[in-house]
Amino acid sequence: MPIWEAASGAVLVGNGVKFESQLREAGVEVRTISPEKRHPVKDWLSEARIHQWSKNALIFVPLFLGRIVDDFHAVLKTSVGFLAFGLIASATYIINDLADLEADRAHATKRFRAIAAGRISVTSGFLASLFMLASGIGMALFLHPQFALVVSVYLGLTLTYTFRLKRDALLDVTVIGVLFTLRLVMGQALNGLAFSPWLLSFSTMFFVSLALAKRHVEAMRACSNGKDVIEGRGYLPDDWPLTLGYGLASASTSIVIMLLFLALEPRVTQLYRNPAWLYAAPLAVFIWLQRIWLLSHRMELHEDLYRLRAQRQDQLVHRRQHRVGVCDGYVEEGDYEYAMDTPITLSAPLVLLTGATGWLGGRVAAALTTGLPDAGLFAKGNFRVRALVPTGEDLSPLREQGLEIVTGDIREMQSVRAFVAGAEGAVLIHLAGIIHPKKVAEFEAINTQGTINLVTAAQRAGVQRAVIMSSNSPVGFNSHSDHRFTEESPYNPYAGYGRSKMLMEKALRAEMAVGSQMEIVIVRAPWFYGPDQPLRQTLFFKMIKDGKFPIVGSGRNRRSMAYTDNLAQGIILAAVHERAAGDIFWLADETPYTMNEIVEVVSMVLHEDFGMRVKPNTFRLPGIVSDVATIVDAILQYAGIYHQKIHVLSEMNKTIACDITKARKVLGYAPKIALREGMRRSVDWCLTNGQAF
Repeated sequence: MPIWEAASGAVLVGNGVKFESQLREAGVEVRTISPEKRHPVKDWLSEARIHQWSKNALIFVPLFLGRIVDDFHAVLKTSVGFLAFGLIASATYIINDLADLEADRAHATKRFRAIAAGRISVTSGFLASLFMLASGIGMALFLHPQFALVVSVYLGLTLTYTFRLKRDALLDVTVIGVLFTLRLVMGQALNGLAFSPWLLSFSTMFFVSLALAKRHVEAMRACSNGKDVIEGRGYLPDDWPLTLGYGLASASTSIVIMLLFLALEPRVTQLYRNPAWLYAAPLAVFIWLQRIWLLSHRMELHEDLYRLRAQRQDQLVHRRQHRVGVCDGYVEEGDYEYAMDTPITLSAPLVLLTGATGWLGGRVAAALTTGLPDAGLFAKGNFRVRALVPTGEDLSPLREQGLEIVTGDIREMQSVRAFVAGAEGAVLIHLAGIIHPKKVAEFEAINTQGTINLVTAAQRAGVQRAVIMSSNSPVGFNSHSDHRFTEESPYNPYAGYGRSKMLMEKALRAEMAVGSQMEIVIVRAPWFYGPDQPLRQTLFFKMIKDGKFPIVGSGRNRRSMAYTDNLAQGIILAAVHERAAGDIFWLADETPYTMNEIVEVVSMVLHEDFGMRVKPNTFRLPGIVSDVATIVDAILQYAGIYHQKIHVLSEMNKTIACDITKARKVLGYAPKIALREGMRRSVDWCLTNGQAF
């Protein structure tokens, strides 16, 4: 207490909150961070991994293969064995968590487990594991001595794995394969069935492959994050080709075993009249394993592999098609290299900037003047920056940065001419536009005709290059969640905004086609986020915090997003790179994110980084809600009415995802800030600037 009383403030975490009233009475400024409150029963069920008991259903497989599934006594005995083994397995999970306590607390997701998070004490976990072990072993002995023997072997091997073998590369996954196979052996032992070498060998290789898929994800993530080691494992990040090769080999071996069994085992033709239909089984397993390894290599496989839920993390390894290694610390594609923190040189004497008071434009203005140190983005050169700003905007930040200010509207040629006066040899960066208008007519008036006005005047003034901001809307929605838009994707505009941007692009491309003296570059950006955000983005954070953000459909639809400083980098590169002239580029973060992941990451940022209490997001709507909203939005816009919430809802179940390979190759574009860090910076900006939620 004396130390706290002498301090300028106190931060109380967890159980320290009990001192809060005493400190406040002593006049100390107090900030409290309380752990997330969960029902103890939920914590125990989670810690015991009840959901993992689904894996123990393998104990029932011999009943089906042995054709005794209609034997009530056998089913009852196996069910009790399932319960006994489940208790033992849960005990080993708790023991494993106790043994890996420090590593779990350093892990990206395992730190949320009840013991690692401190919601269940180490002593309670230890006592619970002893009780479960005693109960399970006692039941096993009662059922069948041979079953108890197999369970004991499983227990011994599991404990050996926990305390030693899990840190031995490749041996660990072999043990996992054997442990899964022992579940089948238990079912055979309980019911006195013969052991099948075909089944046991297939099972071992199959589950070794799945275990390697999990290790492959860990190696790839560590590699992409620049780590030197993988905490608690015997693998190195550079071992990912090894896990990939062995994993695919194990998967293939399991399929070959199934095929050999069907072709060579005499009992197949004895037991089945039309055994040819059985070949559908190895085909189905083959397709499923292909999917598992695809998700694994994309790092979309959940940590808990056997729950079969895909989840993409902040940073995926970009599978580059040129000369870039998986673990390179720089970007090098084609004949161009751009190292982060290296200033980008602009040779033009003047930069003309529209949208400078907007969300993205403000970051570009800062990059051109003071730089964006946190993003490693600096522009150098002997150039001035002139901004065209609508009447009534706050100009003080731009004046502090030294920008020349011209007040006006891009719909008025008089304003535009004043803006481009004396701009020979300049670079134009056009970011102004309207996304959520009061009237639908404003889309084309501002986004289409306003851009045409600006480009026409810039050409006449002798502007050297124009970088024009477009959107994802001219090409609409992806056909499925794995599809990615490229620069060659056909136009399929969505609603009034998409049509206005499409018409804008077509006008610009027509100028390119006739050989415009002014170089034109079109850049497309999807949903972006970052500092200086409008209130609608702050509302997004508040809805997630309150557990009221609607997930429409499954939430597995993907959205490309772009952190504003990443976009600023791409825009400035498009303004200077020689090969950019007359071309189109997608700019976004490294990879698209699912809606589930976006909400989950924001929840984690609010809770972990800012100590906010975030309610579980249970607000889910069927996909048809967005489909209905799409129809309503189309009817309203046809009548000239724009309703922002209906329009946004209509997009909620859609995939809008792009491929940034071309920008990487041609421009050297290298987005530095990923989703988690970008959202953290966004929330920090909100709180610093009075946008509390």
